[in-house]
Amino acid sequence: MGLYKSIFFSSVKAPIIEELSFRLLLRPTRFNVSFSIAFFIFLLFDTILYFSDLPTYSIRLVICLLLFFFLYITYNPLWLSALKITDYKLLTITSLGFGAIHITNFTTIDKGLFFIYPIYILPQIFLGFILGIIRIRNGFIWAVLLHILVNGSVTWHKFFQ
Repeated sequence: MGLYKSIFFSSVKAPIIEELSFRLLLRPTRFNVSFSIAFFIFLLFDTILYFSDLPTYSIRLVICLLLFFFLYITYNPLWLSALKITDYKLLTITSLGFGAIHITNFTTIDKGLFFIYPIYILPQIFLGFILGIIRIRNGFIWAVLLHILVNGSVTWHKFFQ
């Protein structure tokens, strides 16, 4: 990947993708829950199972669209209360998940370092809490913009090297 594509991906595209996966869910509406879960599963296929060629891309897109429609049709707002998932628990779960996807930012997954990974991802977990609170209090777009700013502050300096 070229320098400009890499900078664009890490500072703009990745924050939008991550916010759609993790922060959209913090206001649990029928659409938000359905889209967020289906989109996360779509990304998980590529990230963990490495399904990125065109035929499998099409198959996972269809599967995730079907999952979205299934969740959208069957969604019941009482699910979260039946599972006793409060807003704080949902914020904690999404923040931990946000931190967990960033484990590979540092190294490929090594079983010998498994117990050290929580230390590696503490800043991302903390950022997940901050972005989640901003999303809840100020709205989705502000969490996306702050995430772009944070990632951009780490990558934009490469333009000037």
